[in-house]
Amino acid sequence: MSNQFPVDLVHVYFTHTNIDSVPTYVADESNMSQLVPENKINVQRVEGSDNNYAVVMQTLLNPEKEATGPYRIDIECVAILRINSELSPEEALKAATITGHSVVYGAIRESVLWLTGRHAHGPLTLGLSVLSSKKPVELSN
Repeated sequence: MSNQFPVDLVHVYFTHTNIDSVPTYVADESNMSQLVPENKINVQRVEGSDNNYAVVMQTLLNPEKEATGPYRIDIECVAILRINSELSPEEALKAATITGHSVVYGAIRESVLWLTGRHAHGPLTLGLSVLSSKKPVELSN
């Protein structure tokens, strides 16, 4: 690697962004606290590469377009990371997962805030996304 850090960001891009305003939504602060995005993350080594990993996150919010939320959101972001080849496979997966999660969710939050700021109900700031150990991320070959 060319620097002292074990992870280099190669590329970040969106595979799809879908944000719809909910026309029947009526602003209510109590409803806003119930808006919890569902985040799905997948981390895998890029085929044909020994040390590149793809981190894909999909964020869903109000998929049924219920009137309790101002928006229906379905957005997916990908980060390609180059991991130091000196790390063990377990360390590489951990580095890709932690760094990739931060990169893709940050990009998603920024995009949602910017795009909803131009919608009828105004800007929506997504809360934090926390990695949990409920279901371990597995390395796909």
